[in-house]
Amino acid sequence: MDHSYNTEASSLAYRAFLASKDGEIFRSTLGAAFITNVLKIPAPIRLLDAGCGDGWLAGKLADQLLSSKDTDTKNQIHACDAGAPLIADAQKKYPNVMFRMCDLNKPLP
Repeated sequence: MDHSYNTEASSLAYRAFLASKDGEIFRSTLGAAFITNVLKIPAPIRLLDAGCGDGWLAGKLADQLLSSKDTDTKNQIHACDAGAPLIADAQKKYPNVMFRMCDLNKPLP
């Protein structure tokens, strides 16, 4: 894959950004906007976070959907990224999301 986040160094740089003040602002602003709009979608909800990084948004959405929607609705959150270190982090942090490595320049798996 020829992506910027498919190396350990670039994955570490993205992690550092997310941990910074700018990363906190980015996550809180983007997360609030997505959650506000996603919760308006009638269930069942199936979402794909393409280019998910360490999965923070997919995890946040999954947590909100499970707590705010009827659990019998079969809501699903899928997420993919080119960075193996980021996907490994995501799978540990957010076990309720289905994560996968993928190249977004090719058809999705």
